[in-house]
Amino acid sequence: MDLNKIITILSLTISFLSLGYAARAFSLKNKIKIRGSFSPIRDFNYKDRYFGSICLENMKDRRVAIYKIYIRINYLNYLLIESFDENPLVLDSFGIFKKEYSPVNYYISDLLQYKFDINKSIISKSKKEIVLSTNFGKYIVRKDISKWSPNYLSTKLIPVRFNNIKNSLSPLYNVSLQFNGQTNIFIVYQNGYTSLGNFLDKKITNKTSKQEIENILRHRYGSEISNLKVSDLRNFEKELVLTSKLQTMILITFLKIQNLMKKR
Repeated sequence: MDLNKIITILSLTISFLSLGYAARAFSLKNKIKIRGSFSPIRDFNYKDRYFGSICLENMKDRRVAIYKIYIRINYLNYLLIESFDENPLVLDSFGIFKKEYSPVNYYISDLLQYKFDINKSIISKSKKEIVLSTNFGKYIVRKDISKWSPNYLSTKLIPVRFNNIKNSLSPLYNVSLQFNGQTNIFIVYQNGYTSLGNFLDKKITNKTSKQEIENILRHRYGSEISNLKVSDLRNFEKELVLTSKLQTMILITFLKIQNLMKKR
């Protein structure tokens, strides 16, 4: 092939690549693009459902100032999730904002100071979407963040930690109490020691009851103790092997039913 043709082809290739790169860079800088996700939650200690977490991801190489975060639960009603009027949230280029929220006591309207029950709206199949008040105006988050999670036949194991207290092989009870105005949380072990490093009673064994532990604590701390709560940890453990066998049986049964349905 002629050298001039090779040079021409290389020049055109480089030009197209440069043009594509410039277009891509312009696309990342032009306007804004945010995707997000939220999760409705039910806490059985509270009447009202609520959105327990929200996550926003900036898909552009451009910072965005966010003043308010809403979730539109139906055509006319917006649920305020977060207000940043005094100190706007600045979502950096390709940055992520994630926050979890505690249960809600009740909902009120900004127009009428009445309580509103929005449980039906939250659990309804009507389309819900995140709406942002930004420095670019109103922005509707139309794309969800794709998340992977184990299927519903899997067991999701959740680690439990008691205020960073180190655990031993023989924990009996988790204790929470107030003494001299301070809250103390600790674990009582089979040998009578606690995770605070002190000793309660040498008679404490695996057969010591919850009531006996409470009596020992009240005798130890006297009348200044309050808000005593003792949780039994002994019957907390289950064999994962047994659970796995049961899950395997359920999965096999499910697959058999699925195959039968396909044959029909």
